[in-house]
Amino acid sequence: MKKALLFLGIIGFTFLTACADEPSSESGKSSTTEASNPASSNSNTLIAYFSYYENVGDDQTTDADTSASVLVDNGEPFGATTYVAQTIQEKIGGDLHSIQVEQPYSADFDETRDRNHEEADEAALPALVPSDLDLDTYDTVFIGYPVWATGAPRAIFSFLEQYDLTGKTVIPFCTHDGYGSGSSYSEIFAAADVDSEGEGLALESDDLLNSETEIDQWLADLDLVPATTQASTQNTTPISLTIDGQEVEAVFYDTELAQDIRAQFPLTVGMSNYGGREIYGGMDDFTPENIPAGQTTFENGDITYCEQNNSLAVFYAQTDRPNLSMEVVPIGKVTSNLSLFEDLPDSMEVTFDE
Repeated sequence: MKKALLFLGIIGFTFLTACADEPSSESGKSSTTEASNPASSNSNTLIAYFSYYENVGDDQTTDADTSASVLVDNGEPFGATTYVAQTIQEKIGGDLHSIQVEQPYSADFDETRDRNHEEADEAALPALVPSDLDLDTYDTVFIGYPVWATGAPRAIFSFLEQYDLTGKTVIPFCTHDGYGSGSSYSEIFAAADVDSEGEGLALESDDLLNSETEIDQWLADLDLVPATTQASTQNTTPISLTIDGQEVEAVFYDTELAQDIRAQFPLTVGMSNYGGREIYGGMDDFTPENIPAGQTTFENGDITYCEQNNSLAVFYAQTDRPNLSMEVVPIGKVTSNLSLFEDLPDSMEVTFDE
C-alpha cells in the first residue's frame, strides 16, 4: 500500500453501531468524484463507492473525524470505505467513482443518523451529483459503502436506480463496526436486478490495517487475482513455517534467490519481533548468491531477504508505513491468516520447511 495511514481515537467519541440502528462511523475524503484510474484507463471494472465524509459538503469537521475509524494520510483523512475502494483499485486496476448526493449530509452525526432513518423508512432515493459516468464500458461493478442501520445508505439505491447494470457482475463490499453486512447484499442484488452476483466482502472498520490478506484472498476467490501480489505473477512452491510452535502456510517464489534459500530447508532461524511489524533473523551459516536489486517497501505477509545484514524477515503489519531503512527482496508470501503474528513473543525460532 502506498498510503501512510493511522487510526485516530479521541476520548468522548465512540462507534455508533449498526446494531443500535446508527450509521457506521465510516468517514473519509478523496478527490475522486468521477471515474478515474491512473494505472488502467482501459479497464472494464468500475469501483463505485459511497463515503460519508465525501458527502458532508464543505464543512469537513464531523463527529466521524474524531472517531476510531478515521484513517489519516499525511494529515488528510480517509474513510474506511474509501480506503477499501482504493485498495481494490491498487490490487486489480479499475476505475473509481465516488457516489455523492446533491444535498450533503449534516456534519452533525446525530442529524445524519436521523436523516438516514427517514430515508430508509420512506425508501427514499436522494438525488445524486450529476456525472458523465458511462456504465456501458464496464463488465464488473464493485459497490462499496458503510453499513448504516444494518443496510446500505440510500444513495447506493439512487445509484442503482440511475444506472442499468443488466448483464454486469455486481460485487458488494462494505465496512462496518462489528455487525457485518446486515441485509445489504440481498437488497443491493434485488435493486440491481442482475443475473451475476459476486461474493461480497464485509470488513470491520477498526481492523482495516490488517485486512490486506483478506482482501487479496477475496479477490483471488473472485478470480480477480491481485496484480501487485508477487505470488500471483510468479510460479510458487508451497512451504510451511513453524513459528513459536504454530504452523503457518506460505509459498516461496520460483526465483533463483528464493530457491537458493529453499535448498537449505529445513532452515531454522532465530528471529526477533520488531516494531509490531515484522519478525526477522540472520542466516549466519549461509549467504545466497545472485541477489537481485531490493526495494524499501513491503506488503503484509511478505517473506523477504535482506543482503545488508544477511537476514530473513516476515512482515505481518503496517503496510501503511512501508518505507524501510534497508532494501529487501521478496522471496515468498504467507498465505495463512496473519492474526497469529499479533501475539508472538519478542524472540522465537522459525523453521522453514516443505
